Formats: sequence, C-alpha cells, structure tokens
Amino acid sequence: MKDSPEQWEQKFREDAEADDFNLFRNLLQKLEMPDSPELLLKGTLMVIPACCAYKNIDNHPIREFLRHQSYHPIWSKDTEYTLIFNLFGMAYARILTSAELTSVDLADLFDHPWHEFKKSGYSYFWLTRTDGHPLTVEEIDQIDKTVTEDLYHDYSEEEIAFDFDESAIKGCLKVQVQNL
Repeated sequence: MKDSPEQWEQKFREDAEADDFNLFRNLLQKLEMPDSPELLLKGTLMVIPACCAYKNIDNHPIREFLRHQSYHPIWSKDTEYTLIFNLFGMAYARILTSAELTSVDLADLFDHPWHEFKKSGYSYFWLTRTDGHPLTVEEIDQIDKTVTEDLYHDYSEEEIAFDFDESAIKGCLKVQVQNL
C-alpha cells in the first residue's frame, strides 16, 4: 500500500517508466498539449505531495487520496475525472478525483509556490472524464459550480478571474485562472 507520498512516488514513477510514459503521452496528445510526458511526470510528482500537505493542514487523511492517484486510472476506483494542470509550461500535473472534485483544493494549488520555477500556482487546467467519455452538459454545469465555489472560498472576484472553455476540445473542459 502507498501509505506515504514517498512510497506513492516510487510506485508511480516505476509504473510510468514501465509503460514508457505511453498513457501520459496519449493524454497530452488528446489535450493538444506538448509531447512532454516527462514534464507531466515531473509536475505530478510535485503537485501530489503539495495536495498531501494541504490535506494534512486540514486534518484530512492522505492515504485514501494517494490510493486514488495511481498511474493507470483504471486501477483507481471511485475516480471520475482527470485534472491536468499547466504549471506555466515548465511542468504539467495530473490528479484523479471523484465527481465532487474533493481530492484537490483548487484555490490552495493556485497559490502554491513552485520554488524551482519561481512562480506560484497554475495557468490553467483541463478536466476530462477518466473513462474517456465526453463530459455531459449536466457535468459541465456541476463542475462550473464546484470550481466556482472552491476558488471563491479563498479568493474574491476582485482577486482572481477564471473562464470555462468547453469548445477548445470536444468533451473536455479547460479552466483558465488568473490573478487580477
């Protein structure tokens, strides 16, 4: 069992390398992102421990969260969505989450410092269904509501702006977030 972020990282890295990053490569291709699966691994290995730190701060156990973050989404039960974060083109990160998006605090990650990049947060993220099916109108409406509540829980409308783009890639949702 992946009880710690270090154990999770070792297993995740091994699975990605054993697959020669094909799963990541296909995901990036689907989202019309650069063919840089190594940067997707790098960012994922940065973002998952950050999520664990925020879960610890909020007194939420990380074991269940880490259990859902397998390299192969089909091994991760109870996850419906895949979020791919763009860390300003310097790395990308993938998080698997439930339909309620409870695995990730988007506001905390938007302010998280990436010392290596001398930047904080992310510029945008994609949200897709883990099973590969297109998002429905109902799902998009619920995601819009959940993301809005998450971001405005920590930020005001005068501090950040975000935009939902469901037309960029059919069946996927792109959420751009920026400081004002």
